[in-house]
Amino acid sequence: MDVERTLEANAASVSLIGSLLGFTVDRRFFALPGLVAGFLLQHAVQGWCPPLPIFRHLGFRTAREIDDERNALKSMRGDYRTPGMMEGFGRANARNSLEAAQA
Repeated sequence: MDVERTLEANAASVSLIGSLLGFTVDRRFFALPGLVAGFLLQHAVQGWCPPLPIFRHLGFRTAREIDDERNALKSMRGDYRTPGMMEGFGRANARNSLEAAQA
């Protein structure tokens, strides 16, 4: 799961929990969904919000990073090889691509 989906799933969960707590426990819990909505708006406008560094530190990657690694692994496996390509030539480039994608 990429960092965007993680952010959306956690925002929805926190909003739902905050709303339920606001209805059942104390009205002050309604501030939690408001805070989450502000973070989502900030992410939509700027492409960044405070929870993102936490998710990145936990190991979640962007969709592009996942796609880059997937393509490098496919290249190493030989999915993009043409019939006339020299054997071994594509694997060295694929390893370099995989190392670049993981960095």
